[in-house]
Amino acid sequence: MIKWIALLFVTLGVLLIAVDNHKVWLWDYLPVHTQVDLLWRQDVALLAKAGALPYALTQISKSQVIPLTPLAKSLFSRIEAPHPINSQGQNALTIKALTFHEGSQLGVSLHYEITSLETGNTLWESGRTFLVNGNSKDKNSAEDPIFPQE
Repeated sequence: MIKWIALLFVTLGVLLIAVDNHKVWLWDYLPVHTQVDLLWRQDVALLAKAGALPYALTQISKSQVIPLTPLAKSLFSRIEAPHPINSQGQNALTIKALTFHEGSQLGVSLHYEITSLETGNTLWESGRTFLVNGNSKDKNSAEDPIFPQE
């Protein structure tokens, strides 16, 4: 009986390691815009859970992403900001997106700015940076401009 329990634990351990490695392997095949989208949504969720987002973010009635590089323009044409819009809100959210290269990885830097629609004053600013796999192996995303000359 003890041998069967030990075999069961070893089998479960091997299975968990295989599943974990499979997730990492699958990440390499996701299109770059999907990697950015997933990391951005995960980041916003973690910030919200930690209570690091301001109340002003819940009062956004206008949101705009401004791409600062050609690659950012291509990526963010396929990604929707993960911040909810409140039709009764009094604030505007502007997100400036910049891409850069860090070795074989692609970097995406986001600069957040919340302004009051009533006064035009800046209520909050923050920046976030993500690194994604710049060598995506996704064969179905040939249109993804991984490393164009910017």
